[in-house]
Amino acid sequence: MLVPLPRKSQLASRAALRTTTGAFPAQVRGAVARKPMLGNTVAVDFASPLRSARPGRIFPGAALILAGLFVLCLPAFAEPAPQTVAPTAAPPASVQVVTPARAPEPIQRYTLPPERLRQAVALARTGRRLFLAEFAGGILFLWIVLRLGWASRFRDLAERVSHRKILQAAIFCPTLLLILDLANLPFRLWAHTVLVGYGLSIEGWVPWLVDWAKAEGVSLIITTFIGWLIMSLIRRHPRRWWLTAWAVTVPLLILGVYAEPLIVEPLFYEFRPLTAEHPALAAQVRKTAARAGVVIPAERIFEMLASKKLTEVNAYVTGVGGSKRVVFWDTTLLQMGESEALSIFGHELGHYALHHIWKGLALAAAGMGL
Repeated sequence: MLVPLPRKSQLASRAALRTTTGAFPAQVRGAVARKPMLGNTVAVDFASPLRSARPGRIFPGAALILAGLFVLCLPAFAEPAPQTVAPTAAPPASVQVVTPARAPEPIQRYTLPPERLRQAVALARTGRRLFLAEFAGGILFLWIVLRLGWASRFRDLAERVSHRKILQAAIFCPTLLLILDLANLPFRLWAHTVLVGYGLSIEGWVPWLVDWAKAEGVSLIITTFIGWLIMSLIRRHPRRWWLTAWAVTVPLLILGVYAEPLIVEPLFYEFRPLTAEHPALAAQVRKTAARAGVVIPAERIFEMLASKKLTEVNAYVTGVGGSKRVVFWDTTLLQMGESEALSIFGHELGHYALHHIWKGLALAAAGMGL
């Protein structure tokens, strides 16, 4: 799972995966958002909405096609003609007739049981509703702030307090962002309620609020620095500030992806080398990677202690350069066998070998330029 591609996931499919690991509660509630985190490596945020396939609509000629198929299939339903079978001598009593075992047919598809399918669909639908409500609410809150003149008041306050631009940014940016995030907090609370209701999270409200506050603090620091940088570029290059800002923020984006697994993620989860508790699995991981022509040092394979907060299973690839690593959630290792964990690793190995993080950064940089 890529980062920040912010928590390499979508919950309707994860609800399906949980059918092999545990049952959902009887009540049906909506889509979920994991605890507030930066990036999709540690959080399933509603910036990436849960999706599920919509029922397809029958096109006008479907009745004719069905009628034709019925006619073609009539011979298959015809009563077979009686056949004369020549009598065969019974085998001697000493001879034992062995019927060859029938080979099991390959599995072509998997369907959830009706109740769990209903829960998965309800989860996905509520996720979409929550995403749309949160998006619309964010636009509405921003319009209210601008309409009521709060943004200009925050600016005037920052200019009265200090003439230094960095201090003005340290007052204006956190104040504006905090107002918007507090207005968005009810959606986050709703999302965590759904997580807990579906048994995908076991994190209590106090730890969740602590995590939300930590994520908010990290966001305020980053936003303040970027806000100060952009305002400085606007003053110096009023006509081409956007081009200069793009050229400056691309290296900052790469720096952020490098620093996230080293600084940000440990604020929310505990990590340890996979070899500490699962040396055999770590050896299989390296052996599997070697068959694909990829060398992953043992010190870059980690286990994340997600079971203190979550019940989902997952693994992901994160970081660039010296911080690039593969991470297994401990819930995956607790609920699945070694072969299943290696199957999940095979997916992540593709991200690792094909340099998807760098490609994602290139797409993000191009998007910022546009």
